[in-house]
Amino acid sequence: MSMWEIDCSISQQRPKALSDIPDVEYDVLVTMGCGVDCSSVRAEEREEWDVPDTGGMLSDEFRHLRNFLEGKVKALIERITRQPPHHP
Repeated sequence: MSMWEIDCSISQQRPKALSDIPDVEYDVLVTMGCGVDCSSVRAEEREEWDVPDTGGMLSDEFRHLRNFLEGKVKALIERITRQPPHHP
């Protein structure tokens, strides 16, 4: 319901295992503090956002988290689009 409020459908989305993602080096890896070891995922930069488990969250708590994450994602996009390209 909270995602529909911002016109975002996630009904077709499902959690993915690390083995489901392509084996490439990512520019940025954002981990959510879920306790999963992501050291096998290659990334130039890593960020830990320490997101609480949403299971059992009240609607207002989820909205607050949703808005917090939206701000984090927008800030990350802004930061990485301002950076000059990395050339090895």
